Amino acid sequence: MRNGTYKNRRHAMRWGFLTALFCLFTLIFLVGCGDDPLLVPDGGYDYRVSGDYILGYPIPLVEDNPMCISVSAEHNTLPPAFTYREAQMQYYRVQTAETSLTLPGGGTLSVPSVGNGDDRVFFEAVSADGICVFEGAFSGYAVAADGNGNTLFLSDETECLVLTETLGACHAVLTEKNRVLYTEENGDLYEYRGSGKTVCLVSGETVTDAWYAKGTESLTVVYETVSGNWYTKIGTDAARECVLPENTALEQKWGCVFLRDTVFALAGTDDRCYFYDLRTGEPIDMDMGGLYRFKENGYAVDALTVSPDGIFVYLYDVDFIYRMNLQSGTLDLAYNEAPMFENTCIINSMTAVTDEIVILSQEAAEHTEFSATITIAVFEEDIPELRHEDERIDMEHHTVYEETED
Repeated sequence: MRNGTYKNRRHAMRWGFLTALFCLFTLIFLVGCGDDPLLVPDGGYDYRVSGDYILGYPIPLVEDNPMCISVSAEHNTLPPAFTYREAQMQYYRVQTAETSLTLPGGGTLSVPSVGNGDDRVFFEAVSADGICVFEGAFSGYAVAADGNGNTLFLSDETECLVLTETLGACHAVLTEKNRVLYTEENGDLYEYRGSGKTVCLVSGETVTDAWYAKGTESLTVVYETVSGNWYTKIGTDAARECVLPENTALEQKWGCVFLRDTVFALAGTDDRCYFYDLRTGEPIDMDMGGLYRFKENGYAVDALTVSPDGIFVYLYDVDFIYRMNLQSGTLDLAYNEAPMFENTCIINSMTAVTDEIVILSQEAAEHTEFSATITIAVFEEDIPELRHEDERIDMEHHTVYEETED
């Protein structure tokens, strides 16, 4: 009786071991072969690229998307994050973790981040008492402002470095070059460069808006003063006034939007508009009419989708994704495969992961009759050559892979 029980147990143990081994090999096979037909990244999120990471922000079903994580006691679900390896043309999910930040005057705040050490990047987040963490990082430190909006500081798990206690606004965190762009209460524009070095870029004028321009040979700042004048500035060189497009539409509705993160503006009417270089005032000879709707007459600022290198800007309609090269003036097309409803294509956000690949994010809503969806637009003529010349990227079977240690 006892011997029979032992044999049964041994048989059960052996069968359990073989079952576990089979499951393990099955998992390895599925991950290794990449046959899981999941669209990537996850639906139900808007995405932004910061450094080497693609950060996901939950799409709310009510009100406009703030692209910001609300940090509260009920905050349990960590947002997703990915990387994209261009050599393999594959997305990899990376682990998101809660990071404890040291606050000025004591106390801590737990916020979502991705990466480790100096490679760490933080999601944009706001706490219940108004502490704001800006997207990106400075050498692995979070850039944050206190609830009163007066103190700008760098923080990690063990220390807090105050940059200013008379903050006007934090305008940009440039993760790739470890720079922070902000104004004081008096409107002077400053740049923090690390090692305790803070440089005043503009003084004596009240700066109301500013950003770092991508796609320029030298690090360029674009800024606006309270008088409504716009300037570009490179390092310690004298500021140069922007050459703004003129209203040539006579009695028609005419608008000009400055493209945040670039040195370009889009100006004209809904039916006829062009991109202009703010440094020279020269237009790009490509009519973009019908692809952008100006919200108001006169001058404004908008954050269109720009490639990570700042060379391309993207627009869309129901048929195509349009990619304008801001350096050469050439226009490329990719098919818009995002779901449509009643002959309209409602895209919540577009994110350029590379020059060639754009994430189209759609939110779930009753009037669209589809769930939150991610679609990938690929400019196939720019996909690098693969091992087999007839092998092309198939986004319907483009799989999410877990990040592993090399």
